[in-house]
Amino acid sequence: MTECNLAHVFSKAWLVMASSVFVVACASLNESADVEETAPTTNLENPDSKTPRLEASFEWVNVWLDGDSLRAVVRYGGGCGLHEFVLKSSGPMLKSLPPKQPLRLVHRSDGDPCRALIEDSLAWGVREYRGTPRGVTVLLLQDWNEPLNYDYP
Repeated sequence: MTECNLAHVFSKAWLVMASSVFVVACASLNESADVEETAPTTNLENPDSKTPRLEASFEWVNVWLDGDSLRAVVRYGGGCGLHEFVLKSSGPMLKSLPPKQPLRLVHRSDGDPCRALIEDSLAWGVREYRGTPRGVTVLLLQDWNEPLNYDYP
């Protein structure tokens, strides 16, 4: 076999080997993406979740009440990961007139490494936070300076 033919055979063998390594690497990436897509995303407290979601910072842009919904625009860093926001009670209802309910927004992320500044519109139902059968409950949102008067019939 000539030196030229031997080099040609060697380069073909190297190309086949490199291609197989690339295919195996891509297959393992696709498998992990499938696991990520099927993982539950609504239950942030799920200890069985394979992707840990850490509490992440955010900034309030605007907050308002629209009927039985609390609506907000928030800003946070990211852009290529999962972000979840859950509205939670941050303590018992305060027995005052009108009653006051402290709330906080929990922002969890899977460690999004991107650095884009995202602005997102969100909404949550607040009927469960009514302090009386009818009237007004003041919602005290953590890190938002103004109390929100939740009026309902």
